[in-house]
Amino acid sequence: MMPVIAPGRGVKIKTSLRGRLTYAYFQDDEVDQILAYVDKRIEQYSGKKKLYMYRYRFLFEIMLSTGVRVGEAIHWYDNRLGLTYGIRPIDFALDEGKYGTLYVQSEKKRRVQPTRKIPIQSELKTALYEYMDRVRRYTGIPIDSSSRDYLFPMTYSAVKKFIEKIGEETGITGIEYVKSKEKKGQLHKIHPHMFRHTFGVRCAVGGIPITIAQRWLGHGDPFVTTIYQQVGDIDTSSFIDMVRPINESMRRQRGQDRD
Repeated sequence: MMPVIAPGRGVKIKTSLRGRLTYAYFQDDEVDQILAYVDKRIEQYSGKKKLYMYRYRFLFEIMLSTGVRVGEAIHWYDNRLGLTYGIRPIDFALDEGKYGTLYVQSEKKRRVQPTRKIPIQSELKTALYEYMDRVRRYTGIPIDSSSRDYLFPMTYSAVKKFIEKIGEETGITGIEYVKSKEKKGQLHKIHPHMFRHTFGVRCAVGGIPITIAQRWLGHGDPFVTTIYQQVGDIDTSSFIDMVRPINESMRRQRGQDRD
């Protein structure tokens, strides 16, 4: 079971290289509200509008479950990925068994490894099957692993406007850090990148090793991944058992000393 995420807040890390790093993320109940909002629209709409809502829901699920950037998931019309048309920024392999694999083309050209692999959880794997089936039924276009059509033929601005609309209608907000020392955090509009930050926080709260989280998130610098470790209220007691062999050897040594 995923640990409960503490209330959202801006986290500030000062470094000589990057200045101050900040982020805002969603609490678990806020994620539920967002998905419930989309589900309600799915029930209300029909035709193309209904398909759009299905696309938004699965896009949100992918970002929450894998930490991909919205720009890595959608079709970029300005071709900033440097890819020819027909090559998807996100591709997948539905392996036999519990997990699948998501292949992500980084939107940042400076990456040493432009493609990263992220395991697909069984729940996301099921959602992917359902999404492919719905797209096929509504459009007649197959988007399985042999297809070259985009999973999300939409623009960043459309995704941004939709998530902002959800925030306005539900009251969900984040915390934005203002660099001035005289000012504290302030409320601001929610944005698509918060799904990625939520994944990063969940990795930290769930005890995922930084090196693994870094690989999934595609961070070139492991320091960037550590910012998610700054979230408060993380219970670290379960990790103490990992050093039990050391404690047992110490007890044995003390016993020998007494003898």
